[in-house]
Amino acid sequence: PGRPSPGPAISGAGAGPGGGSRPGPLPGSRCPDRQGRGAVNGNCREALAVLEGLGAGRPSLAVLLGSGFGAATSSWPVRLRIPYSAIPGMPPCQVDGHAGELLCVDLSAGAGAWVFSGRVHAYEGQDPGAVVRPVDMAAAAGAGRILLTCAAGAIRPGLAPGDLVLVSDHLNLMAWSPPPGGEPFLDLTQVYDLAGSRILATAAAEAGQTLGHGVLAAVRGPAYETPAEVRMLAALGADLVSMSTVPEAIRARALGVQVAALACIANHAAGQGRGPLDHGRVLKTVGGSLETHGGWLLAGLVRWAALPAD
Repeated sequence: PGRPSPGPAISGAGAGPGGGSRPGPLPGSRCPDRQGRGAVNGNCREALAVLEGLGAGRPSLAVLLGSGFGAATSSWPVRLRIPYSAIPGMPPCQVDGHAGELLCVDLSAGAGAWVFSGRVHAYEGQDPGAVVRPVDMAAAAGAGRILLTCAAGAIRPGLAPGDLVLVSDHLNLMAWSPPPGGEPFLDLTQVYDLAGSRILATAAAEAGQTLGHGVLAAVRGPAYETPAEVRMLAALGADLVSMSTVPEAIRARALGVQVAALACIANHAAGQGRGPLDHGRVLKTVGGSLETHGGWLLAGLVRWAALPAD
């Protein structure tokens, strides 16, 4: 993991005052979930008040960007950038490739998106609630849909670095799940939203791109898998492997937020290709791929956000 860099200043049209020290968490200031099932982990009430004061608005949809995915947003209509350090309760990003800022993006008239540029991983040793904090905040703010993204290693033959894969199901091998926030025995029969995935696939096809589909194995990391572990994952039915996304997907499902997940193949998993596995190469591969996919991805998000709420 890389060192955290100083957070950028708040910028954009309508940006409120920023900088300086921020207040710490307030005991008991927790986020209500979308189903009215009570309080869930997270210091969202204070955070939402701060974001409202900064002009962030309320999102129809949220996006959580994984390693290298920030390249996709270079052409997006970002009207406001807020560093995580200005948001109460938002944990800092400590891994290279995670900017640690919230982008407020205009999707269409009356619809906006909160794009969390950077995440906290389970292997970073923070409170488990920190991993799912962006989901908590988005849900509390009213977002009904969220796109999760991540870099991943290819397990299934035929997948190559730079390919984009929609997650259809997952294997949670991280040895933990996020705090439930509501019903503890959560039904995960259909975690990933079929309509959202179809919309993204259609938007990609219209731009001449083909998205794969696959089962994502989530492991804790931060060490990469061994060849023997990769063979085990393949035997279990995994097509690709990552160190994130699944906790956030489970949390969103618990809060009644529709989830889609998009992975970019950063490398062949251990034993499947040549050369060492390296985070710098992951960022280069994912960033290079996503630079060419931002247009259709934004178009897909606009369409998904426009769907009537269930």
